Amino acid sequence: MTLFDTQKKKVTLLLDIGNGSVAVALAYIATDGAQPEVVRYIREPLSPQTKPTGAELQIALIKTLKDTLQTFLEQEKGTNKKPLIKLRDATSILCTLSSPWFFSKGKTVSISQDKSFVMTERFLADVLSKEVGLFTEEIGTADDLHIVEKTILGATVNGYHLLSPLHQRTCACDIYIYMSAANARLIDQIMTTVGMFSHLSHEHVRFHSFPLVAFSVIRDKFPTVHEYLLFDIAGEITDIAWVSGGMIVKTVSYPCGTHLLVRQIAKHFDVPYEVGRSYLRLFLDERATKVMTDDIRALLVGSGKEFNIYLEEALKTLSPELALPHHIFVSTYPHALEVFTEFLKQDSGSRMSTWRDHLVVTYLGEEAIQKSEDAFLSLEAVFLSKFL
Repeated sequence: MTLFDTQKKKVTLLLDIGNGSVAVALAYIATDGAQPEVVRYIREPLSPQTKPTGAELQIALIKTLKDTLQTFLEQEKGTNKKPLIKLRDATSILCTLSSPWFFSKGKTVSISQDKSFVMTERFLADVLSKEVGLFTEEIGTADDLHIVEKTILGATVNGYHLLSPLHQRTCACDIYIYMSAANARLIDQIMTTVGMFSHLSHEHVRFHSFPLVAFSVIRDKFPTVHEYLLFDIAGEITDIAWVSGGMIVKTVSYPCGTHLLVRQIAKHFDVPYEVGRSYLRLFLDERATKVMTDDIRALLVGSGKEFNIYLEEALKTLSPELALPHHIFVSTYPHALEVFTEFLKQDSGSRMSTWRDHLVVTYLGEEAIQKSEDAFLSLEAVFLSKFL
């Protein structure tokens, strides 16, 4: 790599704050539109033997983040082969939050006036400010919350759908807004932990929620798909975002993810959680014994039934009539994709069967986004590249 090449790239520290794992990565983000590159990363699981409470999960999160950053830093020392880029090279930080670390809301704001008006920056800022105030009142107090995002996803003006309504003149419009917030104490804990290992201050950090990150990348990569469900299947929680008409209409979460599979395997074989995770990998890689394969296959039948009980309730929350899109984008750990795709298409004998029969599933992995071993980090790197 030449000096000229490095000048066209910025080093960013990516933090993926999930409910089942924490990832730390360094990525090259190109300033000339080229594909970003995740150069090095570590993902460590939050793997309690039993389903944790919210407080226990937050304690585990901060501890794992600290330990992962420490390991990441130690890799830069004491090795003969020095990493290509180091923590001190980062000039910015992107921290992406998954459930349950944020609250979000999508809203359509309809505005109609007798006389035409121009949607200036101040006008749109006032609309956002009002909606953020209402959103804050719904979920807590201003002192307890950190606003993560307040963004206009698009608008319908004079019958036309626009990505940005700025400077448009109209008498009536629909503005599509997405807002998210996080617990202020959690944000402080994350910043304090990161501050132990990085010289970068708060103004160098961008916080975002994963639904907006994925939505933004999907909109760019799949411009003809306007109606879909986004499934974010993580360790403890599965999030579903319903996207319709170019906006995030509604989101719902349920407490069921990849850890469900591992815990059932660990319990069945009477082994620690980490060993259960290894057994699942052996099964998925077709390297398990016949006895283990048969046992895990039987366990997955039960896991699938439990997953689908939660799924059906979640989908009814999104739309009681189940008038939902058939195109699904899935973000999950690559080794779990096949299992959960089968769960999604599994015939439950309910009125959801017709919906399941017509599913089109797109995995947000390297085929859809970029070549990387970690689809979550790839999405986040692609998202960040839009702003540099």
